[in-house]
Amino acid sequence: MMLKRIPKIRKSDVPRYKWLVSYWGEDGKSHREYFNSEAQAKSRARELKQALEAAGKEALSLSPQRLALLKKVEKVQEELRQLGSSLEEALDRGRRLIQAERLSPVWEEAVGSFLEVKSREVGPRHFSDLRRYICHATKFFGGRKLGGISRTELLDYLDKQPSVWVARHVHRVLSVFFNYARMRQWVSNNPMAEIPVPRPKPTEPQTFSPVDVRKLLFYSLEHDPKCLPPLVLGFFAGIRTAELCRLTWKDITDKHIRIQAGKAKTASTRIIEITEPLSLWLDACQKDEQSQPVSPSNHLNKRLRKLADKAGVKWVPNGMRHSFASYHLALYENAGKTAAILGHINPSVTYRHYCALRTKEEAKEYFLIKPPITLPEGLPFRL
Repeated sequence: MMLKRIPKIRKSDVPRYKWLVSYWGEDGKSHREYFNSEAQAKSRARELKQALEAAGKEALSLSPQRLALLKKVEKVQEELRQLGSSLEEALDRGRRLIQAERLSPVWEEAVGSFLEVKSREVGPRHFSDLRRYICHATKFFGGRKLGGISRTELLDYLDKQPSVWVARHVHRVLSVFFNYARMRQWVSNNPMAEIPVPRPKPTEPQTFSPVDVRKLLFYSLEHDPKCLPPLVLGFFAGIRTAELCRLTWKDITDKHIRIQAGKAKTASTRIIEITEPLSLWLDACQKDEQSQPVSPSNHLNKRLRKLADKAGVKWVPNGMRHSFASYHLALYENAGKTAAILGHINPSVTYRHYCALRTKEEAKEYFLIKPPITLPEGLPFRL
């Protein structure tokens, strides 16, 4: 123990002991040791004095460079103490970071390995998203050692994204990528885990009015029958646009629609019961071969937006699903039932997003929208 001052011996004010030795330790605090006899106190004081003299001799033998280094160490140690850390912890973390930086692969090598593995684990659309976002990040981090990329740099990269929604997708992809790297011990930890997920300002889901839904369905029925199936399934089954693009007529029977895990966003299968008016509108649709897709195009949103313009209706992104969820919840007042159709794991999510967006009267009007008895020539219709 390095002392700051010569220890002092004096009589104790504690009844159990007669003598005490007081001294200042290297922690800057006063210390007291109690003894029953003066001889014991003097012996302890001599030990402390010898330790102080030895430390002084050692300090005198140090070179100016080592003395300067010791002062820096003491300063850093004090700063770390104020942060609730220690010099040992800082040295250990620094060693691991340097080791990770030196031994980790460069960005391109890690990305190549990551994409090769993911191409076998995920579906083509998911893989396409992963590849697009990770390759864009290569423009910023290419040529860098993976372990040398800091959390601050990743945060700056997220801030440069054009929107909060893009930033959310980038955060998700980079989290998966760095977790993959951590499992292979290319990095000591996942830096994305310490970066909050970007959250957009809460907004109320936009829906179509019953009048606009009727306009879209009737216009499609007469002028663009190929677009009718995705419109019907979106408005009366709440199926996501991406899922509609993967759905085939084989997935639709007279009583049920089966959204298989490989086609669902949540990678879990769900079955939707076909009731009116969905059954009537499906009967009014032109059906292709069982293996053919329900959607006329992979660019379904663009196709439906053009149709809406021609029908005189303002197109609402994700509006079909939002409309179904809002009107269904308003009509049945059962978040669990609505959530099961939508594929939500937690009914509270359904309730929080769609409660009180529409009235029961509007919901009744919505679900009373049915195809006309007389259909355009050439369209099959069964009652």
